[in-house]
Amino acid sequence: MLSEDERDLLQNVQEDPPPKTFPRSILIILGLVLAGIMTSYIFLIPTVQDNLVGFLQSSVILENTIERGETTIHVSESVKEQVQSYYTSFPDVETALCLKGQHSNNTYNITSVHRPEVYSSSFTHVSHAPCPNETVIMFHTHPENSCRASAQDRRTLQNAQQGTPHMAMLIMCQPQRFNIIT
Repeated sequence: MLSEDERDLLQNVQEDPPPKTFPRSILIILGLVLAGIMTSYIFLIPTVQDNLVGFLQSSVILENTIERGETTIHVSESVKEQVQSYYTSFPDVETALCLKGQHSNNTYNITSVHRPEVYSSSFTHVSHAPCPNETVIMFHTHPENSCRASAQDRRTLQNAQQGTPHMAMLIMCQPQRFNIIT
C-alpha cells in the first residue's frame, strides 16, 4: 500500500501524452510520391538531362546568324530556307548536308548547300557519302529538342578536322535552334 506522502506525490505527476504519429494514409501517399520520383529518375532523367544540356549548348538563329561562344555562322536566306525545309521533311530521323562557303577566323559565311548521298538514316544516326572538299561545315539534324552532340558526332568532326582544321559541325534540333561544334 502507498503511504499518504506517496499518494500526494503521485497525484502531482502527470502522464506524458502519447507520441503523435502520422496517419497511415499520409505515409502511403508519401511512399507513392517517392516511388514515382525514383521511377522517373531511372527512366526519364537521362533523356531530360540530354535535352537540357543540348538546349543550353545550342543557339537560336537570329537574322540568319547563329552564334555560340566565339564562333559565328552567317547563312544566306536561301541556305536558311533549305536547311529548315530539310529538317521539317525528315523530323524523325537524322539527315545530313554539306554547307559550303568561306571561313575566316571564327566566322563562317555559308552560301550554298550540298546534299550528299545518304546510305542509312535512323532516329540516332545518319551515314552518308563524304562532303566535297569545299565544305566548311558538316551539317546534320537531330530529332526535336535533342541538340546535344553525341560522342560519335565529336569523333566524326575530329576525323574531318585532320584534313580540314577549320571544319565545324552544325546540328539542327528545331527549325530555329542549332548547336555549333568546333
